[in-house]
Amino acid sequence: MVYHLAFRRLHDATPFCLTTVFLPPHAGAALASVPELATEGATSEVTIIGLLDIRLDAPIAEADQSITVALADPPTAQGLGCAAGHPLLRIDRLYLDTAGRPVELAISHFLPEHYSYRTNLRRSITY
Repeated sequence: MVYHLAFRRLHDATPFCLTTVFLPPHAGAALASVPELATEGATSEVTIIGLLDIRLDAPIAEADQSITVALADPPTAQGLGCAAGHPLLRIDRLYLDTAGRPVELAISHFLPEHYSYRTNLRRSITY
């Protein structure tokens, strides 16, 4: 059994991301009573990670991330307000708790014209 939910992220009423979340049974059951997740069209400023962190026995400790390009299928295009086939930024994140157990798989599709991804990369230099 896997729990699953989908939501759309907005900035100033403009959709910029659709995310589908998959949860193993223990994580899904921990969120089953959260009203914002059980009501279609509900709005919230909390994240799934934030909700899980305060409900699970072991907190989320890390995530494996993959970033690639995907084309908008018709339902995604409708949700984001773009044409089917529009190029999107796809970010998959598998969140793990401190025991190394998967607690969430989030697959997000971002409109690149409304989103950018930045990171700071450092290297360790020893002399």
